[in-house]
Amino acid sequence: MGFLAPSRILRGGRRGRKRHSGRRNLPIEPPDRQSGRHPPPVRHSGQILHDGREFHRERVRTAGVRDRPFGGECRAFPLYPPKEVRMNRKNSRWTAALAATLLVQIAAFAWLIVRYERVASGGTVCRFACEAYDPSDPFRGRYLHIRVRERVDYDAAFRLGGVRHPYRLFPAAIRIDPAGGSNGLSRVTACGLEPQGPGLWATGVKARARYRNYSGKDDPPDYFEVQLPDQFFLNERLADEEGRLFTLSRTNSVAVYRVRDGRMVLSDIEIDGTPLNEYIRKRRAHP
Repeated sequence: MGFLAPSRILRGGRRGRKRHSGRRNLPIEPPDRQSGRHPPPVRHSGQILHDGREFHRERVRTAGVRDRPFGGECRAFPLYPPKEVRMNRKNSRWTAALAATLLVQIAAFAWLIVRYERVASGGTVCRFACEAYDPSDPFRGRYLHIRVRERVDYDAAFRLGGVRHPYRLFPAAIRIDPAGGSNGLSRVTACGLEPQGPGLWATGVKARARYRNYSGKDDPPDYFEVQLPDQFFLNERLADEEGRLFTLSRTNSVAVYRVRDGRMVLSDIEIDGTPLNEYIRKRRAHP
């Protein structure tokens, strides 16, 4: 009888079972804290295992990552939940992210509405003569494009930071005299990059430099043309009639703005001194 290795003696000699037969049916032992970094402990006293192969020959298997029961108390390794639990967690994360995105969008729209209503309800009234037409934009809703022509002399401009390129809009702040114009209309008295000095200032508007004879960049502009907020959204039920009213007829129209805390919004349009919706109702009642 030849010499047999200890591993073969423990397996029952040369006639033992195959090397890996029945390995998956062996009992699972709970992992210890060092099983991930060091070889598993020796199963029998006096036996020396040199590598992992001898360990497998002794028919011993420790619990792997996939065999750890979910909800155990092993602190050495993170617990690995079942597939159903992982899918539920993944779906819950996507649901939470989608809900957070929707909440942010709703909050942003709500803040825009609240800010507009705050200025439109308690702001100072400013009235400017205007022209309006319906651009018929199917992607942005039914609205009227308002055109207000207001000019500011170059001497009245405050700290514009040098000469501006002609026909190029730049953000500006304007000072408004609510009743300084003719026929009770308002008038823009100053223009600058930011409010300077006392008065009713409105920010968020745009202006461009205008020249009568432009020969180079060193020429100072003759005046500045101010562009006020120019979109007035219509009532969907009255949109067709309002659009025809401004497109087909020459009317005495006035754009009504509200200014509060430096913000300027377009609140209404008046025709012959009558608000637009009321004017349409009168035309329907007395065609």
